[in-house]
Amino acid sequence: MPSQIRRNAASKYVEAITAFIRGVRKAPNFKGAHANRICVVTKELFNATMDEYFTRLCFKKTEKSRPFCTLKVPNKPGQMSVPSMVTISRQGKRFWISFSFDTAIVLRSPKEILAIFQSYPAAQQEALVLGMDVGVVKPVALSNGVDFDFTPEEKKALEKNERSRLKYQVKMARQREHAKKHPGARSSNQYKKIQAKVAARYAYNTNLRKNMAHRTSKEIAESEAMVVIAEDLQIKNLTKRPQAKQDPVTQKWLPNGARAKAGLNKAILHVAWGRMILYVEYKLQERGKLLIKRPAAYSSQDCVICDHRDAGNRKTQSEFCCLQCGHAENADTHAAQVLKKRWIRDLHTGTFSFKEKTAKKITRRKLAAARIAVSVCGAEVKPDSSGAGYEAEISMAQAH
Repeated sequence: MPSQIRRNAASKYVEAITAFIRGVRKAPNFKGAHANRICVVTKELFNATMDEYFTRLCFKKTEKSRPFCTLKVPNKPGQMSVPSMVTISRQGKRFWISFSFDTAIVLRSPKEILAIFQSYPAAQQEALVLGMDVGVVKPVALSNGVDFDFTPEEKKALEKNERSRLKYQVKMARQREHAKKHPGARSSNQYKKIQAKVAARYAYNTNLRKNMAHRTSKEIAESEAMVVIAEDLQIKNLTKRPQAKQDPVTQKWLPNGARAKAGLNKAILHVAWGRMILYVEYKLQERGKLLIKRPAAYSSQDCVICDHRDAGNRKTQSEFCCLQCGHAENADTHAAQVLKKRWIRDLHTGTFSFKEKTAKKITRRKLAAARIAVSVCGAEVKPDSSGAGYEAEISMAQAH
């Protein structure tokens, strides 16, 4: 392995430890052998040239050796620059190369985009706002009545891949049980082959969902809408496992609906809400548009016509019918219209404002815990001159 690779890995580790000491992120964990592996390659080990159509990356083993691999990456004229560092990652048997570069695109701040939007007449503002509702049955439903979903071919491929994955996982489980019963038996290469097949099917499903998210987000970003209102969902909380229930008298465990919740969690993660909203956000930003996240509470119960709120308004998963005014519409499309109406009303009344990110405070208890954790890694941690916090002096030569 080239020494530059080890140096880059050590530099990233020190960076992560330093951020952990400051309380910015969690402590770094060492990944297993089968986790996604990432390698940072700096410009000593590759040459990069760029012409009108392609950026050519020529990789070499040492600084003075000849390149052994050349890759061509398509570029956009006038919007890309030559990279000075690339990241090579591995997922199963496939390798990926990614890098960042400076572009000529000038991104507007959300406040600038909102100021431009408010300069338009009220009638035009109504047409430039698009509500976006995400769901399990319909991954994306817009306020203008347009829906986005997997194609029939994609659904068929996902189902076929899922059946194949389960079949191979059953084989892996049988081989593990055989290894437990026969401790002296050596593990064959067949287990590794099956494991690679399972990883390939996971990767295929992930790439298919990414493709659907890119296709949908591009169409939303290229629409006439200037502002897109999406639900502010806490997906991590929505997919939590239910807590166990125990009878206080008999001390027996009671049913808590864990099996049904597991099916719902799988359905939520299948449609990839977070990835969809993330792709829409950055594609809108590139085009000088804005994504605003709003609370989704009661959006499926409020009527967009008369504002009547009742749980009985939503009769079924796909049907909405107001009990007061009788307005009937598809439930997902109606929820997107409610999000749009709420934001326009808050904007006109002056109650809408952007959330300002507050500086993260680091308590002395966290700093003390970080000092103990880093001392285990071999780093030297000592208080600064003011006594208000701690500074870490990490020397890889002194680490043991």
